[in-house]
Amino acid sequence: MTRLQAVGVLLIVLGVVYALMYLGWLRRARRHQSAAVAAATGTPLATYRAPDPVQRDATGEIPVIPAPPEEDAPTLMSLEETGQFELPMAIDDWARAEGTYVSTTIAVSRLERVNAAGLGAKSEATMIVDGAGVRWERQGAVPVHVERHTVTAVRLDRGMAGKFVGQNRLVVVSWRAPDGQIYDTGFLPRYKTDTDALIEAVNRLIEDGDL
Repeated sequence: MTRLQAVGVLLIVLGVVYALMYLGWLRRARRHQSAAVAAATGTPLATYRAPDPVQRDATGEIPVIPAPPEEDAPTLMSLEETGQFELPMAIDDWARAEGTYVSTTIAVSRLERVNAAGLGAKSEATMIVDGAGVRWERQGAVPVHVERHTVTAVRLDRGMAGKFVGQNRLVVVSWRAPDGQIYDTGFLPRYKTDTDALIEAVNRLIEDGDL
């Protein structure tokens, strides 16, 4: 076998290996597709309904329309219902901390990252817990939002796929996807003093959801 033939065989072998790796990645992404709901919902929002276009009479003049009664004032509606004029809801934060979004994994294997919607990618983030649920505002990536009724547990851990530390400092939130699959999302607070506040806030969320 000549050197050129050997190089050709090596390139073919490498191509097959990379193709198999890519197929494996696609299979994992499809298997974890239910987790994408966390990246699709984003931050809770409220919106005002846009007013109807101005209607003119036959003469081209704008008719005088009496002011609506107070009870007919524009009402807050969901983003899905109106799709316009985003306004943040007035929800007080129970806990907020800066740190690192580590990754999201399936609960039965903390080493198996979730590939769907970029949930397995590590990034700087802010973790926020409020009455609507838990969310991670990630830098350079879409936010991850877990609604309150889907949160099942919270714990401290030494590590998961993407980050391992010497002590129990990772705040790991477990949540249930629509298909029943349980996922773990890990966050490492920048300051150790924020850990207890986050754990307490998520536990409060779970206890309030059980009422």
